[in-house]
Amino acid sequence: QVQAGFYLVADSQGSVVDPITGKLIAPEDSDYAQIAMASENIVSQLSGLSLSENGFVDVAQLYELGSGLIAPYVRVMEPGAEGLYFSFALANSDQINHFAQLSANSFGVEDSFGGGDLDYNDLTLSLKFVDVVRP
Repeated sequence: QVQAGFYLVADSQGSVVDPITGKLIAPEDSDYAQIAMASENIVSQLSGLSLSENGFVDVAQLYELGSGLIAPYVRVMEPGAEGLYFSFALANSDQINHFAQLSANSFGVEDSFGGGDLDYNDLTLSLKFVDVVRP
């Protein structure tokens, strides 16, 4: 019971923009998760991605990102093991990196608090980027 998604980040360190103040919030700040998950920062077309059982799902989605940066997150909804994890270790309550790069555009997720077994195979996300030319 894991959902994945993407949110906007302002820089390669994972800072997010507070939609109320306009200030940059760093991953180690206590209110990072709340601000990162604000509707203004969530990439709605790429949120709530999940599987009902083992297997794969192909989600074709067109998203015009422009020059912005996006980063992944996972929300674990398993009763008793709930958690929200970001690809920036300092943003996670356990300070563990829950994402591992598997290839150029694929990464694995560890969905347990504290890193679990650190196998990073609880969820695998692969992205394919294409250029779309508008007439």
